[in-house]
Amino acid sequence: MGLPGLDIRAQRRVSRDNVACKFVLDLQQQVVDRGGGALRENPRNSLQWHLPQEKAMSASGQWFDTDYHACCFMGARRKAQRLRRNIWELTQGPTLRCHHTHDPAEWEPWAVGDQIVFPAASEAEYTAPLAFHIAVSASWWACRTGWAKLHVPRGPAVQTVGRREHWLQLDPRALREWAMAPLAISLGLRPLDPGEAARVPRRVEVQSALQPDKTLPADHVCVGRGHHTHRLPVTQWACPFVPGFNCGVDDWLPLFTEHVMTHMRSELRSLEGRVLACDCPLSQACEADVLAGLVFQEGKPPDCAQDAAAGRPGRRHKGSRRRVILAAAAGALPTPVGAVIPYLHQDAVTGAFKSLFPPDLLQDFHFPVVEDLINSPPFTSFPQWCRAQELPWDGPLLPQMVSAQQRQWQRNAEGQQAGGMAHKAALPPVLPFGLHPDEHFDLARDLAHYPTPFEAEPVLDLDLQYAAEVTAAGRGTLQRSRRVAVGALRELKRRWAGVDTCLRQGQEPGVRRVTARRDVGFLALLLLLVSWGDVSLPQAFIEGMSAVGTAPYYGVFPWQGARQIGRDEIFQDVGAQNSRIQASLRPGKDDAFLLAQSLKDAQNGFCSKPLQYPELLRAVKGEKFRLIPRCVITQSSGKQRVIDNADTGGQSELSSDPNKLVLCSPLRPAQHAAVLLRQLSTSEFEEAQRVDALEGGGEDWPDAYRHCPMSHRASLACVVVWWHQEWCQPAYQLYSGLLFGLPLAVTSFNRYSRAVEALGRRLLGILVSLYFDDSHLTDWRSSCWVPPLHQIKGKQWLQQALRSGHVKFFVRERLLQKVQDMVTTSLSTGLLSAGQASKLYGTCNFLEQGMYGRVGAGGLHSIRERADETSRELTPPIRASLQMILAVLAVRPEREFELFPRPLPRFLAASDAAEDIPGQGTGGFHIVWLDEPEKRESFAAVVNSELYALFTPGEHKIAQLELAMVFYGLVVRAESFRGRRGYWYIDNVAALMALIRGRSSSPDLERLAHLIHVALFTLRTSIFWEYVPSKSNWADAVSRVGLCDPWLHQRGFSPNLATFPTILWSLPFSAVLTVFRFL
Repeated sequence: MGLPGLDIRAQRRVSRDNVACKFVLDLQQQVVDRGGGALRENPRNSLQWHLPQEKAMSASGQWFDTDYHACCFMGARRKAQRLRRNIWELTQGPTLRCHHTHDPAEWEPWAVGDQIVFPAASEAEYTAPLAFHIAVSASWWACRTGWAKLHVPRGPAVQTVGRREHWLQLDPRALREWAMAPLAISLGLRPLDPGEAARVPRRVEVQSALQPDKTLPADHVCVGRGHHTHRLPVTQWACPFVPGFNCGVDDWLPLFTEHVMTHMRSELRSLEGRVLACDCPLSQACEADVLAGLVFQEGKPPDCAQDAAAGRPGRRHKGSRRRVILAAAAGALPTPVGAVIPYLHQDAVTGAFKSLFPPDLLQDFHFPVVEDLINSPPFTSFPQWCRAQELPWDGPLLPQMVSAQQRQWQRNAEGQQAGGMAHKAALPPVLPFGLHPDEHFDLARDLAHYPTPFEAEPVLDLDLQYAAEVTAAGRGTLQRSRRVAVGALRELKRRWAGVDTCLRQGQEPGVRRVTARRDVGFLALLLLLVSWGDVSLPQAFIEGMSAVGTAPYYGVFPWQGARQIGRDEIFQDVGAQNSRIQASLRPGKDDAFLLAQSLKDAQNGFCSKPLQYPELLRAVKGEKFRLIPRCVITQSSGKQRVIDNADTGGQSELSSDPNKLVLCSPLRPAQHAAVLLRQLSTSEFEEAQRVDALEGGGEDWPDAYRHCPMSHRASLACVVVWWHQEWCQPAYQLYSGLLFGLPLAVTSFNRYSRAVEALGRRLLGILVSLYFDDSHLTDWRSSCWVPPLHQIKGKQWLQQALRSGHVKFFVRERLLQKVQDMVTTSLSTGLLSAGQASKLYGTCNFLEQGMYGRVGAGGLHSIRERADETSRELTPPIRASLQMILAVLAVRPEREFELFPRPLPRFLAASDAAEDIPGQGTGGFHIVWLDEPEKRESFAAVVNSELYALFTPGEHKIAQLELAMVFYGLVVRAESFRGRRGYWYIDNVAALMALIRGRSSSPDLERLAHLIHVALFTLRTSIFWEYVPSKSNWADAVSRVGLCDPWLHQRGFSPNLATFPTILWSLPFSAVLTVFRFL
């Protein structure tokens, strides 16, 4: 194969190349025929793919193509490549299509002296991430097919969104050979050189390395944050940054790197040849990977001067290798955050824009000129802010991608302790294990002077922090600046209008009707300009969103496991399923409402008109379809709502989503205010207090789900069916808008709301957050250029926030009324069925999230038991629980959120109990009041038969005694506890978890926990409960020998006796509340 007319030298070269190609192809085919794996790579437009042998192999059905762009694997230029392979694993993961903006002249040659340099030469070699992507995929293939049993490292990052113009300034080696070793180490691989392999530490999981005596071998170093399952002492190498709690998800690694290089760089050599043990699963990057990479770096000889970058002449990049190594440890390659943000060329924008849609849709379209607009504010403001903060600005710029554990950690910063001990929601231990009681006391006392985890600043999205800074800095001038920004947006929308018209030619008629209020072209351009990670969202508005089956990964939600559900499975045995649904339909009391709502949807263009069955068969044109029955739910307020039952229709079971939906906190309005006020100086804050106020308000989008499109093909998997009261038979509708009831519809819709949220923050600097279709805005009263926020739907939250320093929340009135209705109905009828009990218990557990601490969590033990019983009559314990619920709601224990740090009185406490002989327990506790001067008190508890008589019958009551010590303390020093924050250490797991959860399966522990949380609410006291090992508990001795304990006297504690007020045990909620108000 070769071009005609070649000279003899060229013919010989072509002949040699053809022979080499044939040899490689023959060899790969032999490997595949033997059951092996093979792949080959070439540019997508290479003549290689047109060889007759190549075409024949492709047509055999044994080979498959994966097209990708090199820049998705950290290449500097957009280069279309193709992998032909029989390794299925290479197809897994995100799309490999470029949506970056590139320099239009990136492939133009340049002169260096008398020579012309062509960029193709520097781009020929694989980037380090591509090489490892292929290696990891092949390793998984080898394990799956049984060819090998080996440790498979983590895969490298893939980036398809952002800016790439300035990457031309990087030396190509920084993306290739210089990055290979550090990236390999960060992914969990070992150096090939025996000397380096012996020097660089390797990583193991703690549990796999523990010896029989629960210690680590001598050459192992624990680098984790500590864990209750092994209780190993924490070393200096533990990371002080907890993602999702005191730093962002993507921030902990560079922060830890800076921490090590600043404070412990000279000690890195001590880790050479060691084994680093951590609690993190090997599938995720952790402290051990960072340390291994830094040890590898520190042991290398100093960098010599580098040659000029191949991308453009005359540039040197001192420290480029360092940047590569640190970035590689994070699983990504370098982003020079100090670089000037490059000019965004028209051709770069239009090229990236066209990549968001099918190639033929915009093939001959002439784009309007927008280069003058997009290189000025507001389109450049957010990237410029990121650059000024020394943060990556070139994308993708994503929301916080928190894991399930990190979401639980975030709740601590919202004032609710989510777990303790080895529970996955527990924060790392605040103090190391293995301490002597004296050491533990000294460290605990030092720690108690600082804010508790409840007072940590919440970890928020970067764009929300940006909007807060803009809102804070512009108070008084925001109206003008926002009008300018909106003017630029309107002009951009006007110019870009023809693009939307062109795109709509690719829509089905139904999709076009549903998206009539969405400017798809304008939305796509804005998402491109802000480097949004969901690159498939614009095309989804053209072709429809996921409804049933397996959704693609969108890139803006945390990833979770998902199974592949194909179209064949969706429509398997669908005839029998449809017949069962049709046979189940009967006339009902809500048929008129069903008819009215369904006709309204048809009139609005969201679906077809109601069809009879023959009309449906004609509409689907012989294709299979799956029915979904429609029903009506009536809320406690009396409001009715149409729901499509995906459970009965089978759509729920046939839906799988790799996107983990994460919604904003219910405390987000207060978080808006808090992050805004923290941007102000003292003088600015005082002026704002005098002349301004904060306002918050919300609004929801009508028919929000319906405006998200579904293709005709997707709608066949969820054909709506309901009883038509006028026809007296089932009616059918084909929808083009998403159905409220489909599991995938929830994530599909939230893609749009999450994008709108980001655009409002990044382009307008507005403090806005969305919860599904409900938006909340926070602003200065003086700056509102929309209707005053307190006039928007929903009550204002923040009128007094500037003066009080905190915001109070309580349960929504609608939910409150729902619970009250259920309780009063049961009390009036004297009945509570198992189903009603289960619903009431679940609702109350949800309701307590809006209350102070855990005051709403306890006292529900009898209701929980009723959920497993067959009887319906109210028992005295159930009646008492119901009355307790009404009493709690009547008091309205509002949850508080501090808007800014303020000095608060603090304390430290530890307690313990002993019961060597059943019925003869002892107990005691120490309290340190961290005032000026400091005051220390010790208490020996009076434990007598009257206390034991309160507990349910049983032999040992050690957990009850441990928990009772806390209540003793709150009673005898109620006035001292009022308004304080502090830590309380306890060494009994059952008691600790009852305190954290506010409830327990033990009636005794639940009652004690409830009394404690009622006291904490009344006293407005906040306590962070922490486990202390018994051998480290400095309250152990006082709990056994009482006030004779020599330790308390040596440490300056004053001795006291504490008694248990047994009368409080039987008092109702309101009475206990009143007692603590006057204590």
